[in-house]
Amino acid sequence: MKLPLIIYEHIKESDPAELEKRIIKEFKEEFLILLVELILRVSAGNKELEKELADLILKDLETLRTKRDMIFINKLLMPLIRNEKTVPICLVDNKNL
Repeated sequence: MKLPLIIYEHIKESDPAELEKRIIKEFKEEFLILLVELILRVSAGNKELEKELADLILKDLETLRTKRDMIFINKLLMPLIRNEKTVPICLVDNKNL
């Protein structure tokens, strides 16, 4: 089931004229939030989908080098990043202290 990937691709702008201005299409904020939430819930725990989604996002990050799409960053990228549950840790090699 590739639903999260299909939704992610649907969110992205495909019109070449509009693509010059932004990475994602214009949506109502509430609708975009729901789409991102759906992507997260359906792909969570599926390593293959998570990897494919990460690859798509990395490609879009390359696009950010040439154009700043703050809507993409704030409404799509940041919620996807914030979803990752991590605990910061520091590993120290006691031999070199």
